Amino acid sequence: MTADELMIGDWVKIQEPDKYAGAVGRICSLTSVEGGYFAINIQDPQFGYLVTEVFGDDIVPIPLTADILENNGFEKDVRNENYYKWNWYILEDNASYDMETGKVRLFKSSNLTFCHPIGYVHELQHALRLCEIDKEIAL
Repeated sequence: MTADELMIGDWVKIQEPDKYAGAVGRICSLTSVEGGYFAINIQDPQFGYLVTEVFGDDIVPIPLTADILENNGFEKDVRNENYYKWNWYILEDNASYDMETGKVRLFKSSNLTFCHPIGYVHELQHALRLCEIDKEIAL
């Protein structure tokens, strides 16, 4: 991945050949230096809790799954098993995600709506930040 695809705080997964391959962590710092390295705060029971630098090519996005949505307060819609909602009964700061189409819909207020296809955890984090919705995603 490259610095223009990520933001500080994004969840990513480390892949081979890095010695922490398989670990997940959050981006701590970005660099645009050729062959950029990223400081990642690993929070993984297998590898421990540490900060390390990882080469950009050794970082991959984490697919957005039903488990991740449910662990972050999204609830499955009883009428559509592919549809998840968060904070749905509140007039602002709510979200929905359609697993079938990959579209997220975020509502900050009656004046701000975001609807876009996404497939990865860091993209959901970006959309929430864009809409100024104060919701942390946990893995």
